[in-house]
Amino acid sequence: MSPTLWIALILYLVGVGSGWWVRGSIADAEHAATDRAVEVFRASEARIAATLETKLAKLKANERVIEREVTKVVDRPVYRNVCLDDDGLRLIEAARDPAGSAGAVPGPK
Repeated sequence: MSPTLWIALILYLVGVGSGWWVRGSIADAEHAATDRAVEVFRASEARIAATLETKLAKLKANERVIEREVTKVVDRPVYRNVCLDDDGLRLIEAARDPAGSAGAVPGPK
């Protein structure tokens, strides 16, 4: 082989090797830039999450539970001691009294 061919082969190998090295350096730089962007994003998200947790803790500290008990009173005639009203008592008294007016329904007093 001639010396020119050897020089051309060496220059070719140096060119291929340097191209490979440059491509690897560029890829490494891109990966480093991506990693830095991811770290900045994660730091920003962590800061936002910490702020949110602080605000939620304050809200929970101010939270109050109010329990109210409502008493429901059921007032029905069935549950009272008095089973008949005044008109009912008058009708019973009139029916029990044979000397009273027969057949007439007494009115309110």
